[in-house]
Amino acid sequence: MRSHFLEHVLSVEAAECALGQLLVGQERPWLLRTSNGDVIAYFHVDMELDGVENRHVCADMSGRHHGEDEAVIDFLKKIQDKAGGVLDANSN
Repeated sequence: MRSHFLEHVLSVEAAECALGQLLVGQERPWLLRTSNGDVIAYFHVDMELDGVENRHVCADMSGRHHGEDEAVIDFLKKIQDKAGGVLDANSN
C-alpha cells in the first residue's frame, strides 16, 4: 500500500470538515472513487504520526490504483486549501 500525507493541518476539525465538504455523505474513512465507483484512496485524520504529535490527513491508496498518485495528491491539495498543512513530498 502506498500512502500520501498532508501534515500539520490547522486542526483535526478543520481537516474533517474539509473532507466532509469534498466527499459529501462520507466519514471515517472518506473514500476517493473513480467515476465507476472503484476506490482510489481511503482518507483518515489523526493526531500523531510516527509517535510524534502531528495533526495530519493520511491517504492510503488502493493497490489497484498504485499509478494514480497525481489524483490523490491533487485531492490533498484541495484539503490543504481548506485546512492548511504541508504536503509530504516523501510518500510511503
